[in-house]
Amino acid sequence: MLFRLLLNPFADWNFLSWLWVLIGLASVIIFLYLNRLSTKKEIELSKIEAPVLKDFFGRKRLSLKLKNGKARHLQIKSIKEMKELLQVIEHELQTSS
Repeated sequence: MLFRLLLNPFADWNFLSWLWVLIGLASVIIFLYLNRLSTKKEIELSKIEAPVLKDFFGRKRLSLKLKNGKARHLQIKSIKEMKELLQVIEHELQTSS
């Protein structure tokens, strides 16, 4: 499909051709984003670079930035639990440095 699409000049592309290009670009972007996330259940403290607080549609979310460039989003139910976990991680990172 892509080969046939690229053989035609841009002036001959119709709505469906542009739609397939947009779907392809969106799928590549989603694929690259999902490859940057870590899916491990347990992560060693030595592999954590820093905790990162993010706002996602008005809700705070805690993520861990790992030394291999990936990120791990944490599912935390309350702000109190998030602050406690953030303090523990920062303390462990300071003592290990």
